[in-house]
Amino acid sequence: MGFLDYLFDDSFETEWYRRAVLGSMISDRDPWSILAGLFLGMGEGAKKGSQGSYSPTSSPSPVSYSSSASYPVRIDQDKVAAINPGVARWVPEVQKVSEETGVPAEVILAIMDIESDGNPEARSVAGAVGLMQVMPQYHSHRAEKYGGSLEDPAVNLRVGAEILKENFQRIKAKNPNLPDDQAWALAAVAYFGALDWNSLQVTGAKDAYGTSGFRYHDLFVGLRDQYRAALYSQPPSQSFSQPLGQGPYQVSAWTGGQSYPLTQGYGHTEFARTSGFYKNAFHPGIDIGAPHGTKITAPFEAKVVQAGLNGGYGYSVTLEVQVEGKVYHVLIGHMAEPPSVSPGQIVRPGQVLGIVGSTGASTGPHIHLEVREGGVPVDPRVLFVY
Repeated sequence: MGFLDYLFDDSFETEWYRRAVLGSMISDRDPWSILAGLFLGMGEGAKKGSQGSYSPTSSPSPVSYSSSASYPVRIDQDKVAAINPGVARWVPEVQKVSEETGVPAEVILAIMDIESDGNPEARSVAGAVGLMQVMPQYHSHRAEKYGGSLEDPAVNLRVGAEILKENFQRIKAKNPNLPDDQAWALAAVAYFGALDWNSLQVTGAKDAYGTSGFRYHDLFVGLRDQYRAALYSQPPSQSFSQPLGQGPYQVSAWTGGQSYPLTQGYGHTEFARTSGFYKNAFHPGIDIGAPHGTKITAPFEAKVVQAGLNGGYGYSVTLEVQVEGKVYHVLIGHMAEPPSVSPGQIVRPGQVLGIVGSTGASTGPHIHLEVREGGVPVDPRVLFVY
């Protein structure tokens, strides 16, 4: 498994979790939470406010931004529709906002679900507006950066994501060791206005509709996990004549033609979501359960662009190969010892690169296989059959 940032999947619903992980709860809103609530003006009650005259056939105003996604994740709109049809309407825009801001798509979708049910004309009794229920009197200046107003759904989404990201960054600055999933959950509570910033504890503060910080926290976590199941990985481009899963090479070629079980797949696997090894709970490759000492062989002719110690990958080799006009970098990680090839060398099919081991961030002997196009991890099935 490739090593990224530590992450823990916090599937929690109980008071035990709150006391064991978040610490003793405080029942009354502290002064900062009151101030945050006034400034953010957000909460579950927004759904119960004036819903306006939203037409599901209306379109968000077009806004163009550049993408800065760290990995290729897409949202299955049909799966989102099964959770909340109103939210599903905004999947294309949420996709863009997530890529631009780095805020996980499932976080944005969950907040939108709680705050507005996907109604861009929703208004709370406190005056919060739009999909993310943002207070115009405090955040209009943010909207101006995006060339519009908070009444514009595309702008509203970006402002809401910006606030969430700022909350997340502030929380991580106070507690760098806090796993990202927990930090996003606390960022959501801060968005609602029920986080004690001094202790980073959820409070029992309630909004005008009686929703407490505890309830908001649990709503967010439950919905985030549902929307996370609607995410899938997709290469940035795909022009092979073979469908995905029918790449030109057999994955068993890495082990001299001998097949071994796949011990972890690509994407948002269960292990990636619960182990604490991966940023964004995303496994950027596949793991092959070959035993220690198994020879690792090149499946194709390629140029070696990296060979040696490589952080959490341990001893690894990265090959550059061109297939149908596209250049891919293919990494093999966790070798037992220094590779038997060097950067700049041209390897031939069947040539030994090294042996299977468990160096780096690894739980046992295996091969971590990762394929990148343009520096971005893509599904290894664009090249390999397995």
